Amino acid sequence: MKTSMKRSDGKMIILDTNFIIYSVINKINIVETVREKLPDTVPVVTDSVIQELEGLSHSKSEAAVGLRLVRNFPKVTSTRNGDDGILEASLKYGLPVITNDRKLSSLLRNNHIRVYSLRDRRYLEVRK
Repeated sequence: MKTSMKRSDGKMIILDTNFIIYSVINKINIVETVREKLPDTVPVVTDSVIQELEGLSHSKSEAAVGLRLVRNFPKVTSTRNGDDGILEASLKYGLPVITNDRKLSSLLRNNHIRVYSLRDRRYLEVRK
C-alpha cells in the first residue's frame, strides 16, 4: 500500500538503503533509533529503496534481512531509481532522510533537505 501525503503532512522520515543495511550489520533497531531522536516520527521507504534492496538481496544477506525488515513500512512513491528516487520523494513530500552515504547526503543538503546520519552506531544526528 502506498502512502499518499501532502507536503504539510506529519512526521515521517525516509530511510536510505545504506542506512538499512548498516542497521542490519550493526544490529540496530531502526524503529527504536528513530523514535529516540525523533518521537512520533514514522520511518518510510521509497519504491527505489525497495527495488535496490531486492536487487542486492541476491548477493548480500544483509540486504535480504533489510528487505524483510522494511517490507511492511509505509512507502512513498518515486519514479526514479537509487539516490534520485530518494531525492525526488523527499522533495515531493517535504521529508527528511536518514543516510550514512556521504554522496547522497551532500546531494540532499544541496537541495535544502534535512539529513540525519548515525553516529557511534547508535545516535541519529543532523548532518551539517
